[in-house]
Amino acid sequence: MRGVNSSNAQLPDAAPASSVAAIDVGTHTALLLIAQRLEDGSLETVEDHAFAARLGSGMSEDGSLSNESRRRTLDVLTTFARRIELHGIPSSAVAAVSTAVLRRARDREAFCDEVRRTTGLELRVIEGRDEARLSWLGAAHADACALIDVGGGSTEILGPSGEFLASVPVGAAWATEQFGTGGVEPVGGGFDPEAMGGLERSADAAFVASGVTALDAGPSARFATLVGGAAVNLGCLVAGAGAFDHRVGEGVEVTSAEASAWARRIALLGLEERYDLPIEPDRAAVLPAGLALLGRALLHLGLERARVTGRGVRHGLAIELAARL
Repeated sequence: MRGVNSSNAQLPDAAPASSVAAIDVGTHTALLLIAQRLEDGSLETVEDHAFAARLGSGMSEDGSLSNESRRRTLDVLTTFARRIELHGIPSSAVAAVSTAVLRRARDREAFCDEVRRTTGLELRVIEGRDEARLSWLGAAHADACALIDVGGGSTEILGPSGEFLASVPVGAAWATEQFGTGGVEPVGGGFDPEAMGGLERSADAAFVASGVTALDAGPSARFATLVGGAAVNLGCLVAGAGAFDHRVGEGVEVTSAEASAWARRIALLGLEERYDLPIEPDRAAVLPAGLALLGRALLHLGLERARVTGRGVRHGLAIELAARL
């Protein structure tokens, strides 16, 4: 788990009226942000957690979620619901969404019903356009000409001023399942050079089919915001961090060449060797695919430079919730 505050953090007797909670359930990771709106209108993070729930792992050919992935994710969401309850945040100030994994799942309604019965959370499945919009709202740097959000099951791309460009049906967990050895489980994630080449060719085809082309942006605005776990891990790698720390990775400038080079380098390492790098252990299996997709997306947009952030959909949700308080 990655968190700003630990589970033993001192909690208030009741949450301030301006507290909100936002949950994002992806193909690989489930995230919880608890934030408080300050007097100046900005949001202050109270807790920020990420678990590798791997909801999309083991999905059957007909699109059914596996029993094990359902159990893991329900356990995580139960923990999230307890954190929200401990802070005394009312349901009107809570939003929970899921993205590509439940867009693909044929039994998504049954799973959302199970989440409601088990945790009391109302889990809502959002489309790619909404996912992209929330990412831009919560994460885009003010002077960026594009945003790339590589998730576990899809990649959302926006252009200048948050213009929706594409929701591409390729993500880090999906690509690892398709091209890696051992899938996304803790023993998986192996890639040989041929498999990595196949991943890149498949990603290229998906970006082209989704209409992703080079942006017409001026020289002063030719950089993108990279969103998500793979992006922040890349920031730590490029910064030469001694160990993974999302604060070190935040805001680091990277290039498409660095993303691709690190993808190929890490792909050749076994999982135990990857743990020696400044990356999140829970992301070690899917990181080569995530980095490769970041690099290919930048190339298709005609961009070389980018800045990374760990902010994303949950921050956009929190901003929308706070605006309604």
